[in-house]
Amino acid sequence: MRAINSPVERLLNQNNQYLVPEYQRRYTWREPHWRSLWTAVVQQIPRIVADETPKEDDKKQVALTHFLGSIVLRPHGTTPGATDVGKHDVIDGQQRLTTMSVLLAALRDSAETDRDRSKINDQLLVNRYEEGDLYYKLLPGPSDRADYFAVIQGDGGGATGLIGSAYRWFKREIATELSKETSVSLPRLETSVRKRLEIVDVTIEKEDNAHRVFQTLNSTGEALSAVDLLRNHFFMLLPNAAKHAYAALWQPMEALLGDKIGPFLLDELVARGGPLVNTSQRQVYTRWQEILGAMEHNENAVLGALEELTARASCYGMILSPSLATPLASSRLKRLQNLGGRAHNPLVLQALWLQRRGLIGDVDVADSIALIESYLVRRLLIGKPTNNLNRMLSTAAGQTTLDENFVASLHGALSAASFDWPSDETLRAAAASSIFYKKPSQTRRYILERLEDAVSGKEKVDWSVGNYQLEHIMPQTATEEWLKALSNTGEARPPEAHRELIHTLGNITLTAYNPELSNHPLERKQEIYRDSKLHLNQALKSEAQWGRAQIHARGQYLIGVAIEEWTGPLASADSLAEAPIHLLELLLAQVTGSGWTTVDALAIAADRTPEEVERALDAARFAGAERVAGDDGQLRVDWAWVSEPAIVAELVELALEQGVIESLDEAQATSANMLTGAELVDAVADE
Repeated sequence: MRAINSPVERLLNQNNQYLVPEYQRRYTWREPHWRSLWTAVVQQIPRIVADETPKEDDKKQVALTHFLGSIVLRPHGTTPGATDVGKHDVIDGQQRLTTMSVLLAALRDSAETDRDRSKINDQLLVNRYEEGDLYYKLLPGPSDRADYFAVIQGDGGGATGLIGSAYRWFKREIATELSKETSVSLPRLETSVRKRLEIVDVTIEKEDNAHRVFQTLNSTGEALSAVDLLRNHFFMLLPNAAKHAYAALWQPMEALLGDKIGPFLLDELVARGGPLVNTSQRQVYTRWQEILGAMEHNENAVLGALEELTARASCYGMILSPSLATPLASSRLKRLQNLGGRAHNPLVLQALWLQRRGLIGDVDVADSIALIESYLVRRLLIGKPTNNLNRMLSTAAGQTTLDENFVASLHGALSAASFDWPSDETLRAAAASSIFYKKPSQTRRYILERLEDAVSGKEKVDWSVGNYQLEHIMPQTATEEWLKALSNTGEARPPEAHRELIHTLGNITLTAYNPELSNHPLERKQEIYRDSKLHLNQALKSEAQWGRAQIHARGQYLIGVAIEEWTGPLASADSLAEAPIHLLELLLAQVTGSGWTTVDALAIAADRTPEEVERALDAARFAGAERVAGDDGQLRVDWAWVSEPAIVAELVELALEQGVIESLDEAQATSANMLTGAELVDAVADE
């Protein structure tokens, strides 16, 4: 690798072409970036004026310049034309290089004479004697070419997109600056751009690793998304097949998923059964780096990995657009959409992928989705918090058997006590007190719609017709009339009873008459319920009063319907004995800074034996494994999954980086930083 500090003039005033690879992101810079560049240009003018003033000692002054940053180029020989054109791939720096070229085009079009316009154009923007694409010194990616060509050809006013906007912005700024009575002139602006703006030209040699150079240079400054980084990584590993692979594989994947390609990359990692990744862009990319690392010098393997990724993306597209799936799977996927969230996506992706591979059938996919839905709905019905749902379902993804036994494996994994899948008994016990109304509106309505469909027999409601809304039978406002009615049912403290009962399942229904019902007394509401087509409301017509007994009875009835509609965990499911996965992940997540803990402390906090915890920590790598040490403070690197010295080194280095240990040699944790079992219990008390 060689790096040369060059003024813009030196970089562009050559018979070269700089190509932006197809796989790189589009031009994205906006006004803050344009303004930063323009400010640097204008700030050079006083220095240029000073240099133009004769000095008494006639000594040549060193010109002061402004550093713009770097570009990374990978040369790939010359292309014959009228003259030989040296071609270079722009590995990094396309935003900077494109903006510079657009600014030069704006300066050219602001010049008053043909000579001045030609000088900028022929020296800095085009290869004058070439034709076709070789004519342009910079060749952007396909999506930006039409606008860029328009700018270079002198039709910048008609160019669209950000490139067209940048051109017009620079034109306005040039005109504004020239209208001022200052020392700014067009020749001086041109000189500023040509000679006073410098770029470090980093050229990658054959022996250099292009993607590592790219990664290093992008470790600071404006962060690229995981999608941008991974796309570049893939195609830097495909020097011979990049163009074909981008057009045939990556581009269709991006077209299918759109802005959901980022979530797909994360959910795909989870579906692969690895440890739950920090969802930051950098961490997602880092994990993908690890996956691709073993393929670095095997282009066929990289191409195969990309082919599989795009195939799995087609399955993910069914999750986003259920109509793409088979009719049976589609109906189940739509139900999951109605529940909202995406914590379940990795498990669904596994099922759809197994179907695509021919390992399970359409019915199995539908059954799998039904199990996931039942797990989610039952937890919602009893008010289980959702803050650990991602962690638990990612764990389940790692515990399922990816073969023809997937459905049974999934049912068994989710049935473990550690996953808190409510049993029938738990549902019935929670029906009276669980707060149903605080669930997301979409979720509440969906559950009630499903309950209505379950009790209505063949007379299904067309939910697309009519504006059905959630209705509190006993209204949210505790009017004097309703408080008196509660008192008549035997409640000693009606206001407290109102607060206790108001948002429970038994007091919530669906109606298209919500405004009319309002806070009316029961008798008036019953008159309106008589017109309701919903079976959920039919029984309300004959109730003589509406209090605790009636609300509990209705709640138990609806829970009974829910139990039939949404299956529960396997009755034979073991406790947490074998794999306290999500609980251990939660506990380890509390160990931060330079803190560390032990197997015994984790066992106390998890209410399990040290042997059970040891088995779980042996089974798979946990996030935070580098923070587990023995009672003597010596870092544990003896887990069953630690199969090679590189993993040991990684654990020790992570612990050192976090301050858990002070030396690579001894790997000894500081005793003062140990978290006990009691401290871990306190840390998760609010989780």
